[in-house]
Amino acid sequence: MSQSSYLKRRLSASSDIAVDLPAGLTVNAFVDTVASCYGAEVALSPASLAAAWAAADWLELRAEDYFFQEVATDHGRAAAVLRSCTAFLGGEVAGAGAALLVRCLETLALSGGADGRWLEDVAALPVEEFEVAVEAMRQ
Repeated sequence: MSQSSYLKRRLSASSDIAVDLPAGLTVNAFVDTVASCYGAEVALSPASLAAAWAAADWLELRAEDYFFQEVATDHGRAAAVLRSCTAFLGGEVAGAGAALLVRCLETLALSGGADGRWLEDVAALPVEEFEVAVEAMRQ
């Protein structure tokens, strides 16, 4: 509770709360997120980061360490996270998904340089996901 504004608010009213998970997020994403934010060793990966990021945002926790340590400096990992975060661009966690998408695009653009290699990663998204990504960037 000490790290989560969301839990502080909910638990200040009652010690017995039920949480309805936002669509697309699993209990495992929440467990990994909370464990990571409280200092436990959690094996995040580019494939699981988007779910953990969205869960952390929903719980009002910080989940940026893994991104800055493992993704922000690696073009391949940023491309993998970009592909996985498109699943979180709708519903209650859309803001977190869009924020992660923008960070991935920034990383790809910086690491892809002037040769436009990063555009290939964006263009490789399935059409539906590409459209969702473009709309998220507009907003």
